Amino acid sequence: MNLDTEPEKTEKSKGEKGLKGWTIAILTLLILSGVYAGCWLSLAYIYKTRTPITVVNGQSMLPTLHHGDIVILKSVSVDELIRDFKEGKKDIIVYRSNSGRPIIHRIHSLKYDKNGNFLGFIVQGDNNPLPDPEIVTPQKIIGKVVGILVPRLGVIYIFISSPIGYTLILTVIIFLIVWVVLDELKSLVKPPKNRVKAFRLKSPNPKH
Repeated sequence: MNLDTEPEKTEKSKGEKGLKGWTIAILTLLILSGVYAGCWLSLAYIYKTRTPITVVNGQSMLPTLHHGDIVILKSVSVDELIRDFKEGKKDIIVYRSNSGRPIIHRIHSLKYDKNGNFLGFIVQGDNNPLPDPEIVTPQKIIGKVVGILVPRLGVIYIFISSPIGYTLILTVIIFLIVWVVLDELKSLVKPPKNRVKAFRLKSPNPKH
């Protein structure tokens, strides 16, 4: 009798261990997602903006900001930026360019029309020889940089967001799903060796 039940217990134990491993992995992912969401919402509340975090992509702000730096943004009014500039403080802002890409550059000068009406800001990267060609109107401004949250860790996000990174991550996920499904099907279709051996030991001797 022991020969029949022991292999079943072994297989059940393996299945429980596998299920436990996947449960831990899923819970870990949920916890990390919760921490990220909590951090995002907290910063969004503190700095009064829907986009409290962004990543520096490129070398144009060296040596102030480096490629991959995760920076904190705050909501800012045009009046505050103009006041800071006139007081000698050239703020670093994030704006959405005409191409739709967010740009992190420093305010270089103020732009007015011939009647003295304010048009927008001229910005320039600290590492760039010339200012950006487009005028940054108030509607384009996403926020003002107030500090670095994590230096250079954003390179991971930049890679994942790239076509190569996205394709690689998707390929790995598909491979893992296929591997898990095939492993489960294999365990269902093919009986364990111990059970086959036990069955043979219990089988009566054939009559001659």
